[in-house]
Amino acid sequence: MTINKVLSYLILMDCGARVKTVIEAYHIVPLFGAGSSDPYVVVELQPTHLFPGQQQQQTSVIKTTLNPAFNETFSLYATWNS
Repeated sequence: MTINKVLSYLILMDCGARVKTVIEAYHIVPLFGAGSSDPYVVVELQPTHLFPGQQQQQTSVIKTTLNPAFNETFSLYATWNS
């Protein structure tokens, strides 16, 4: 049986700013013996060599779940020349 892992997100672009909302994830691979995990998402512009100086941003850690709901929004800035 195949289980698809899903990460839902929304990206809006406006005048050099990219606003990304990390919504939720499903079917995270369990990393702990009890069959759970403490998932989080790292958000960054890629490829990193085209966006020097960008800092990674991270969602909150959602404890002991395989189906986290993050609902967090991040603003990532880049010039249109990037």
